Amino acid sequence: MAHKTARTSGSTCEALRLFEKHSVWIDIIFSDLQMPGLTGLELLSSVRREDPEMPFILLSGKHDRTTVLAAKSAGVTSFIAKPFSRDEFTFQLRRAVALVERDGRA
Repeated sequence: MAHKTARTSGSTCEALRLFEKHSVWIDIIFSDLQMPGLTGLELLSSVRREDPEMPFILLSGKHDRTTVLAAKSAGVTSFIAKPFSRDEFTFQLRRAVALVERDGRA
């Protein structure tokens, strides 16, 4: 896999602007559920309208059944409950990278 660069944003609105401007260069999106601006689920919905296959990892300290089901029905690729271990995060990151490589996004 070629060298990749991570980009961060301070809000989901900023993340959405980055996605709209650079979606061809974005391989994976990681978002918290609770962010300034839109929620992570609202960001996911916007991303899905443009790219239904974009790997989207949602992190949240709120992981009740309703939240997890809402994320899954919205099309989240993976849901990581906080707090999470370094091993769990590494596993999910590797899983997302494997999806990107398999689907030829990389």
